[in-house]
Amino acid sequence: EFTAYGKYLNDGEILSYSGLTMAARTNHGDFDNGCTGAGYLARIYRNTGEVSLQKEYFHGSYTVYTSSKRVDFFDPAEYPVGQTIGIKFVVYTVPSSSNVKLEIYVDMTEGVNGGTWVKAHEYLDTPGAWPKTSSSGSIDPNCEEQSGDTVLGARDFCFLRTDGDQTTQVEWSKASVRNIVAPN
Repeated sequence: EFTAYGKYLNDGEILSYSGLTMAARTNHGDFDNGCTGAGYLARIYRNTGEVSLQKEYFHGSYTVYTSSKRVDFFDPAEYPVGQTIGIKFVVYTVPSSSNVKLEIYVDMTEGVNGGTWVKAHEYLDTPGAWPKTSSSGSIDPNCEEQSGDTVLGARDFCFLRTDGDQTTQVEWSKASVRNIVAPN
């Protein structure tokens, strides 16, 4: 379970993939080995207010992703500069399976009284159900995860990300990562 609060201080250039982004279950820190980029992403898009889930398979000189699973969550006008938004990204392997459950919760209270967490999106990643996009290139055949595979087991990294230009400013706060017991 990965939780953090993000606040845009300045938009800068808003790109099609700009937003508050969390990555979990990844070893993305080894930039010499693109295979370690496999993991799951949760994002609130800055330009649309959509909440999305995505899987990354490879990150080397190019990146291999799945399509993003998006749902409308709020009007972009409700996502102004200066608004703090809490994101909780829950990732767990369903017991006795190779399925991975992904859930995103959002809190708009800045964590008052523990926050008022609303489930914004969920997806069950099952083997073969969520392959890479056809336009994103090939996955190194030596990588553990291939197109359609779920990303199983503990990894070394979780990280926060925002995209824009040099004038984009986002303040992250109250970040925490904890292991959870998967529900039966």
